[in-house]
Amino acid sequence: MKLNKTEIADFVSDIPLIILFVFCFFLTQTYFETANYGLLSKVYIFLMVCICTFVIIKTHGVIRVLHTEKMTYYMLVIPYLVLMIWSFILCVLENQLAFSKMISEIEPRIIVPFTACLMFYYFREKVISPIFWAASINYFFYIIAFVRIYGISGMFHYIALTDIAGLGERPLEVHEITFIFGILIVYYVLTWKEKRHPVKLCISVLCCLFGFKRILLFALALSIVLYLLLIKFLKENKSTPMYIGWGLLVFCIVWIFISGGNDLTILSQKFNIELNARDRIIGFLKNYYFLGPTYIGKGIGFVHQKMMSLVRAGQSATTGFHNDILMYYIDLGCIPALVFFYYLTVKSMKKIRDFIGTHAAINYAIILCCTMICWATDNLATYPNFLMVYNILVLILVNNSCEDYDEDSIQKIGQ
Repeated sequence: MKLNKTEIADFVSDIPLIILFVFCFFLTQTYFETANYGLLSKVYIFLMVCICTFVIIKTHGVIRVLHTEKMTYYMLVIPYLVLMIWSFILCVLENQLAFSKMISEIEPRIIVPFTACLMFYYFREKVISPIFWAASINYFFYIIAFVRIYGISGMFHYIALTDIAGLGERPLEVHEITFIFGILIVYYVLTWKEKRHPVKLCISVLCCLFGFKRILLFALALSIVLYLLLIKFLKENKSTPMYIGWGLLVFCIVWIFISGGNDLTILSQKFNIELNARDRIIGFLKNYYFLGPTYIGKGIGFVHQKMMSLVRAGQSATTGFHNDILMYYIDLGCIPALVFFYYLTVKSMKKIRDFIGTHAAINYAIILCCTMICWATDNLATYPNFLMVYNILVLILVNNSCEDYDEDSIQKIGQ
């Protein structure tokens, strides 16, 4: 890969952001014992203050934001402010969750999208390159750790080695970074017409395969195939993004009833699906909720609080619930959770389509589809670094989209 002087200068100017993201990525990882979520929150708050200062200096205090862009900022931040207010009410009504715990859980979900909005406003799409390089540098350390254990030859049969390895012998299974590479793949595919990054796309695919999160690989395959079908056969249909939105909402409802009841265990036994004790973890919380419209929830952070108590009691090896869709149902209650999912899938889709365009709505639909499928069996809704990258990508894909596709670009994407 040849770099011209401009690309080299851009890379050098990106170094501070690369260092920042490398530092942040390590603060959520346990393999090298660098996890420190409290410090990460402080870093994001500091970053938020710094960018606010830079923006004020750059604009001389006169900040102008396009109406459509402002709409996307509200779309990402406001829902979590509403969830915070509702969780306050639930803390009082149910008295099963401490206010301090609720605040600690909801705080990053507000700080992260707000910081992402500032990052996008100040850096625009230039922030994507530092994210990619930071993720690559971060993951390189885990590749080295893997090679030290299994040798270079182990890279050629890493799947079998990872499956039989103990918890401390799976360095390639870096949960958050693997999913970040996943949505970077979505970004590179969706923006292939405007900006092609074949090397970065190939590296992201390779790191995703090494991370080997089965649900992510399935979500990526489904989302990209769906995208190619949409732009080839349904590009003129303005209702297409809404079909995806309604489909994702139905998926959330069905998954709540499947995983929240006994059907998940039955289906896993029938089709010989390995759940990795996810059904057992869900079973621990069955006494705290029920499936029905009158269930009002416990407040954001309740599920995590119970998972922490299970770890302390030696009943679980992880604090992760591994089911973000059901987690929101238990935390928020039936109707509030469905309203929340409706806002993410249908309402936001309609806003983007009507105010920005069909292409922007399709971009949002594809990255949301990939993310929500992963929500079914993982903890993406609570991964702060993933949320940061996801929100930045949404802002770029929605605000920087163009309306016209051509057959030539479709063919090149499929190559």
